[in-house]
Amino acid sequence: MNRKELKELSKSQLKGNWNVPVLAMLAYSIVMFLVSYLDNSESLFVSLIGIILALVIESWFFVAYPKLSLNLIEDESVDFSDLSVSNKTFFKSLGFSVLVGIILIIVYIVLMFSFVGGFTISVLNANDLFEAIAPMVIVGIILWLISIVIQLAISMVPFILADKEEVGVFKSISLSIKMMKGHKWRLFVIWLSFIGWAILSILTLGIGFLWLSPYFTLTMANFYKELDKEYNAKHID
Repeated sequence: MNRKELKELSKSQLKGNWNVPVLAMLAYSIVMFLVSYLDNSESLFVSLIGIILALVIESWFFVAYPKLSLNLIEDESVDFSDLSVSNKTFFKSLGFSVLVGIILIIVYIVLMFSFVGGFTISVLNANDLFEAIAPMVIVGIILWLISIVIQLAISMVPFILADKEEVGVFKSISLSIKMMKGHKWRLFVIWLSFIGWAILSILTLGIGFLWLSPYFTLTMANFYKELDKEYNAKHID
């Protein structure tokens, strides 16, 4: 299916089924908003509790919301019980979150020292400010593009973890990369097609995201089901 067909299919599946995904997103947003107060506490202990709670809730929702969409595709209707995930699936999601967090911290530290060192060298050797800044801007753009490609490559991980309980964290990453081979640009275009809706959601002070999130996630779920079917067809024993 092309982008338009995927989005039309998702809207038709959500018809009469908006309540659960919208209320689930609302509840998640409220809980995360309240937890953020703990994160900003002056007490180190309370702040640490807030960080742990946020990690646990985000790890659960990371797979629970995609699972809700996958169940809607299969059963054509959902209730709040469809948000439940097994302990095994939750801990795999938690492991993925921790893994990504560690990688981001390492990358941030490396980039910070690289940029500071690179900028210092550029300033010392450049004839003017533009000549000093230009190389760093170019490198920054290249790294940003690389990060988008990586995000696209591993974008199917939450759906794989929600759909295939037997698949582990590293296997889900590997499988997502394989499934997305040759489909990154197509998914990127799908992402871009939601920018207008995202802007409208921002203009409604974020309220619109309560409806945009189910629509976007279900479109991603339908995209995943299509890729999964294609991948399985190519790898039949």
